[in-house]
Amino acid sequence: MSVRPATLADVAARAGVSLATASRAMRSGHPMAAPTRRRVLDAARDLGYRPHRIRRRSGIVSILASVPGHMVMPPLLTSLQEATAEDQIATAVTTTGGDLALECRTLGQLADDPRVQGVVVVGGAYLVPHWTDRVGRAVVRLLSRNIPVVFCGRGGGDLGIPGVRVVDYDHDGGAASAVAHLAGLGHRTVGLIRGPEGFTTSDRRAAGFQGAVQRRGLDDDPGLRMTGVRSAEFAADATRELLLRRPDVTALFCESDAMAMGAMRAAHDLGRRLPEDLSVVGFDNMYGVANLIPPLTTVEVPSSRLGAHTAEVVLASEDPGPVMVPTRLVVRNSVAPAT
Repeated sequence: MSVRPATLADVAARAGVSLATASRAMRSGHPMAAPTRRRVLDAARDLGYRPHRIRRRSGIVSILASVPGHMVMPPLLTSLQEATAEDQIATAVTTTGGDLALECRTLGQLADDPRVQGVVVVGGAYLVPHWTDRVGRAVVRLLSRNIPVVFCGRGGGDLGIPGVRVVDYDHDGGAASAVAHLAGLGHRTVGLIRGPEGFTTSDRRAAGFQGAVQRRGLDDDPGLRMTGVRSAEFAADATRELLLRRPDVTALFCESDAMAMGAMRAAHDLGRRLPEDLSVVGFDNMYGVANLIPPLTTVEVPSSRLGAHTAEVVLASEDPGPVMVPTRLVVRNSVAPAT
């Protein structure tokens, strides 16, 4: 039976350091505390690790963000800049506004840019064959130059593009935790306000919601699920329609905090008291939602940890495999027991 060769991730785990630290320790010219370097080198020797390549110094890590100003971006940029500064690798950000054609075109340009040392693509995407084909070809060209490509927070581990490194957070588990909390408070008829089908983030969160509803024996009527644009305006309209059609709904799970705010506004317009008549849960833990009236219960996206893991993965000499960062439910006053 063949034995899998040791990877840099194995070395990092043995030495008790991050991937980025292990990668830097393997380069003799990089300044580092002697005990840390020795621990990494000892782990590499014990595991029989042999590095496949050494990253060229200088260059750029290019970041493509699908949504300008996305809450993940500040900690992601901070983590990348801190991790790359000593390697003389700068960061550059391009926002695509969710335009798949622009994303494909930019990736193709980066594949021809000799300065690029790594590429990070942040945010959800619509999985259409045209996108997968064009991005796949750009990724092949980048990988042929030993340039790692990381999909961060894209909402799915397997997007049909071989060779891409993946750092994501637990969309499914976060949505399931919201449903579990509502079910524990006696809610049996829970509505879902979600974004469009085919968008990776929306699909993953809806899948987590649906699975939890079925496991807990809650009302599984498809009419309780409202699908549309990821906006507060759509969420407000969908909430009005749902509550007028199904006045027995006692709770809503909204796939984003922005949508939750739209739902709360619509419930107020209909005379529903929050949380006495209707409980609302969001997703993201955006800045300011703790100051809403009532403060919003929501699933927190671990943006700082996501950024730190992304920095480690894009700078690592090898693909450590998919990295999944857990989410957590932040309970506030927008949720109460069902009456």
